Amino acid sequence: TTNPRIILAGRVNQEDMRILYNASWVFFHPALKESQGIVVMDALTLGMPVIVNNIEAPPELIAGTESGFVIDCASPDAPAQLIHAIREL
Repeated sequence: TTNPRIILAGRVNQEDMRILYNASWVFFHPALKESQGIVVMDALTLGMPVIVNNIEAPPELIAGTESGFVIDCASPDAPAQLIHAIREL
């Protein structure tokens, strides 16, 4: 099934990314490898809460803040972690 409230955009250009940010209330970044987290920083700059995978740089971007949640996307209970994070927003 699909949900019109969930957008799996994939790779987009900067202009389209801004449109997606403006239409969103949360940014979920489940990357398996992310050394910088530029898109996470963009979302944070716009005041959007973020949910990130517990890998490399993204968790450090929100450490010690109330800007979002870190989940372990490799965990068997990752869906439950994501649902919990969304409910907390």
